[in-house]
Amino acid sequence: MSHENKVVAVIVTYNRSSLLEQVVNALARQSHPLYKILIVDNNSADDTKQIVSKLTHCTPQIEYVNTGDNLGGAGGFFYGVKLAKKYNYDYIWLMDDDLVPNDDCLEKLLDVG
Repeated sequence: MSHENKVVAVIVTYNRSSLLEQVVNALARQSHPLYKILIVDNNSADDTKQIVSKLTHCTPQIEYVNTGDNLGGAGGFFYGVKLAKKYNYDYIWLMDDDLVPNDDCLEKLLDVG
C-alpha cells in the first residue's frame, strides 16, 4: 500500500493520562504517518487535558474532544467515528488508551489491507 493513504486514529480515553501519553507517542512514531489523531476523552477527572495540550505542541495532527460525560468505550468510539467523518480519510484506526503499537504497526496493517 502507498503512503498516500490517509489514516485517522481514534483513541478513546478515561482517566488514564499516562497510558494515553504512551499511545500518542507511539502513534507519532509510526512509519506510515497518521493524517489525524482524534482523542475522545470520556470526561476524565485526571490531568488528561493538560497531557494532551503538551502532546499537541509536538504532534500537531492531534484533535482533542471531551464528550462531557462517560459514554463508555463503545459510545466513545461512536462519537469519534462521527467526528472523523469531517476528514477525507481512507481508513480509521480505532484503539483504546492502553494500546502501544510498534512503530511499523500501521504500515503492516496497510500492507495487508
